[in-house]
Amino acid sequence: MVDHGVLIWVAELADPSRSIAAFTAEGSGDIGQSDIVRIDPAEEQYVVILHLQDYSSEVGRTYLVGVMVFGRQLGMTAFTVEASQAPHRNGAGPPR
Repeated sequence: MVDHGVLIWVAELADPSRSIAAFTAEGSGDIGQSDIVRIDPAEEQYVVILHLQDYSSEVGRTYLVGVMVFGRQLGMTAFTVEASQAPHRNGAGPPR
């Protein structure tokens, strides 16, 4: 299922005009399949995968995530990026 009228965007709270990511039904192709909006018809939800390391996000900053459908704002939320406490992929922990 594809909805060509949906746009999901991520921007800095301090400067909402500075978008760090945008997701559409077609995707940009810049980040493979990670920038494509998927639709879960059973749950009636739009789904995106935001890999923060692929974008210019910074620890400690707060970002807005918004959903627009056919030019109308459907909803918005915010999140703050925190330093990871999980082991890095090479098995080493975060720097101390």
